[in-house]
Amino acid sequence: MMDTFKQAFLQLTSSLPAFNLLLELIRRQQLEAWLVGGVVRDLLRQRRSSDIDLATAADPTALAKQWARQVNGRWFWLDPQRLQSRVLLANDLTVDFAPLRAKTITEDQYLRDFSINSLAFPLHQDFSSAALLDPLQGQEHLRQNILQTCSKQSFIDDPLRMLKGVRHAVTLEMQLTATTLRQLQQHAALIKKVAGERIREELGRILCAGSCSSAIKLLIDTGLLAALFGPAGPAWKKSAALKALQALEQQMRLAGLQPSAQVDSTQKQELYSQRTLFLLASLLKSYAPQNLPEILHQQLRLSRQQQRLLIALQNEPSTDWFSLTTGSIDGRRQALLVEQLGYAPDKQLLYLAICPNILHYQRALELRQSFIDHQQLGRIPDLLSGELIRDLLPRPAGQQIGLWQQRIKAAEIAGEISSAEQAGNFLKEQISI
Repeated sequence: MMDTFKQAFLQLTSSLPAFNLLLELIRRQQLEAWLVGGVVRDLLRQRRSSDIDLATAADPTALAKQWARQVNGRWFWLDPQRLQSRVLLANDLTVDFAPLRAKTITEDQYLRDFSINSLAFPLHQDFSSAALLDPLQGQEHLRQNILQTCSKQSFIDDPLRMLKGVRHAVTLEMQLTATTLRQLQQHAALIKKVAGERIREELGRILCAGSCSSAIKLLIDTGLLAALFGPAGPAWKKSAALKALQALEQQMRLAGLQPSAQVDSTQKQELYSQRTLFLLASLLKSYAPQNLPEILHQQLRLSRQQQRLLIALQNEPSTDWFSLTTGSIDGRRQALLVEQLGYAPDKQLLYLAICPNILHYQRALELRQSFIDHQQLGRIPDLLSGELIRDLLPRPAGQQIGLWQQRIKAAEIAGEISSAEQAGNFLKEQISI
């Protein structure tokens, strides 16, 4: 595999003149530096990587800053205490700089997460004589497509590595060794100690994978799902949940909601896309954890909008609502039906259309278009303004205005009224009852 690696490395450097300049700086300053992590693994697999990790024998900060200035890159700290920093180039290439975690590169390799990520290539040596450093059989594990931890301490040192292992198993199509699986099950509860922001990012990458249902199965089998979300609701059935996820994945592909091609990248990206949120909503609906708002806020640290959408997607509309969608109703009534869904109704409508056997996709598109045509700032305008209703109501009107507007819209949906004049008469009749 060494010839494959060197060929891929030469292709990388030839396509990135800025990286060649970095190599020159390393050798000119006589700094011991190694290419490490996922980039080595990807080059061995002949996969292009836009994220490069460097480990150095001394503080690499001065090197990183100097190189950033010379190539017009943006340098910033990742972890000042550990002297870890990043340079981001205009072509979205990122290079992370960090000193060794131990006294020697070999000791450093044993402190990493998985053997396939422990490989190191010296950048300070002559290229023709330099060789991959592989004390943990990472190359052989790549050949066998197996995922093996570097030590018994791997998950204890950083519990987030457990979620990373699930992601690698799915995105790299690798099998967990018996030892790795046993360690995952043994230490699953440690995931609770990880900051919500880190969990959110790694779980987002898992949900972005091409086979999300396979990843969720691993989360279940290792105990990580229970550790993240607490005990499941009484109706939880693993097989039914996985079947629902597989069906949803298929429907989303047909609808053009494709998985991300960059889930193994460390670059900033929109991990919680509409597709990702729909998959998470389906999983949560099947799992039915207690205290869902707290999980979404504290455990996953999702945005307020994402939290509201996921909670809204847990509830299906009533049977009467579905009955009305199949009837012959005009555009505004269709728009009002969509508005009844509540928060982000257009997204909820798409979710109902994609979930199998809930709402016909073409009908959902018609309803959505009606909502788009009639809405103003995300809601359907009322037939009667608040001022008109206030004039008709006995004083003080107070909060009754909003309630009456809702009742008027409900009467519209039912086909009882269709104009402002009819709405006014409806209101007068209801007040007099």
